[in-house]
Amino acid sequence: MAKISFLMPVFNGAEFLRQTLDSLLIQDFDDYDIHIIDDGSTDESAQIINDLHSDKIHYHAQQNAGLVAALNNGLSRLDCKYVARIDADDICYPNRLSRQLDFLQFTQADVVSCKAVHIDELGHPLGISGVSNVYDPDPEWLPPKEPYLSHPFMFGRLDVLAQTGYRDAHLSEDADLCWRLFDTHRLAVQNAILGEYRLHLNSVSAMDVIAGRVQAFYAALAALNAKRRAQHRDEIDYDKSLAQSKQAATHIDGLLALFADQLNAQEQTYLRAAACMKLLHLARWRGYDISMDDVTAAKRAVKQMKPLPAEIAQDTAQIIAEAELRLSQNDEPAQNILSRITGLFGKT
Repeated sequence: MAKISFLMPVFNGAEFLRQTLDSLLIQDFDDYDIHIIDDGSTDESAQIINDLHSDKIHYHAQQNAGLVAALNNGLSRLDCKYVARIDADDICYPNRLSRQLDFLQFTQADVVSCKAVHIDELGHPLGISGVSNVYDPDPEWLPPKEPYLSHPFMFGRLDVLAQTGYRDAHLSEDADLCWRLFDTHRLAVQNAILGEYRLHLNSVSAMDVIAGRVQAFYAALAALNAKRRAQHRDEIDYDKSLAQSKQAATHIDGLLALFADQLNAQEQTYLRAAACMKLLHLARWRGYDISMDDVTAAKRAVKQMKPLPAEIAQDTAQIIAEAELRLSQNDEPAQNILSRITGLFGKT
């Protein structure tokens, strides 16, 4: 039984997998192992893993069932005290495990995360991730301030993470997890850079506004569920498939219609505004190819809210203005996103 287990899901991750695994195998902490859940890869991922011949690596193959199923499968297989999450294209620095374990024990937190250098597909640094709202979340903000822990660098107690588990909040399962963890456990963010997080800004998926709307909507729905739990009300069920959600995501209202029978009028107004603003926020750094229709929808949704506190109104106005400016500049090409990202996160 290792004290710490890395948990890595992989699906057709051959391009960066060896680089990631190399970084995991040089940790300065000895008592750990690596559990890889292969979600039905059809590329060379399995061969890359097997070629390493490392006793620390445990490979588990499953039929393709998606990220949430892979993560829950992985949690059920672990026999350790602490779990360290990592994705198949990110990099851990050699001191990640030792530093995160020390920090978790010092703060007496249940789950922690850290800062990371953002890199592009070639490994070029773009900037450094900022500190999240983990200590001061606010679901009433637009977009909601999440108690967010950087998911690929999450580190915590296995019993806590296994009991909480992942749910099918499509493309926002990490946000949903963090809200639920915040309800009952102590979270903390370490002000230390312990790895590198890869942004795929030139990929089709990064530019896909359909995926962006789905991610934004389910992140907003996770915030609404946090509000419901605080009011001792039943949560909205994540009972729509990813395919259903993508089909409905020609606009945010299409996604809203999927859940309309579970929402009162006030919740529909909130969810529309929260999701529209989350989409514009995500587009600032994920490269989602939003249109002016998305900006117009956000303006309309915010106006439907009751008069907003001055600080929230100021934030929404700034996000909307930035989106309008980017779209007015010839629909910002993907290659320009890299330079903007550096500005958002600060130069390394």
